[in-house]
Amino acid sequence: MHCIGKKGKNSKINRQTNRLDSVQTQGTFGIILTTDGKNGRNMREAGESLIYIKPKHAWKRLKAADEENVTAYIYGISGSGKTEFITRYLSRKKYLVFQAGQVTAKDLKPAESGRRKIIVIDNLQELAQDENCDNEDVKKAITALIRRDDVWVILCSRGEVPP
Repeated sequence: MHCIGKKGKNSKINRQTNRLDSVQTQGTFGIILTTDGKNGRNMREAGESLIYIKPKHAWKRLKAADEENVTAYIYGISGSGKTEFITRYLSRKKYLVFQAGQVTAKDLKPAESGRRKIIVIDNLQELAQDENCDNEDVKKAITALIRRDDVWVILCSRGEVPP
């Protein structure tokens, strides 16, 4: 399939030529195509399949971080496809996902074992915005996870790395 079209147009695949005429949803972290112009999220809920075009450069960088067990920090504006990108990358792996605004320090202390664990902490910006008294403990727990050799941490946020 050849991509034709620009950001912001409705998605349509020409069934005769099997070519993409335009893009339905294009985020920073990937493109989700639909065949009938419906919103991608609604189609997923209905159980229909989507075509996902992965961003090669971001995919390679995440794969390198995975192979070297280096913490990945993924950020972008709301709706740019950060969570979808992570979900697609980890589709064949076991991993835990926590929402930063709802996680506790206790949740972020998995038992040590010989197997590597993958932990995704999504919406990290909520940790900075929430006035919860447990925030410092959660931040320390995240730092402790990052330092562990048996855990790969992926942090996802709407903002750049906080100071």
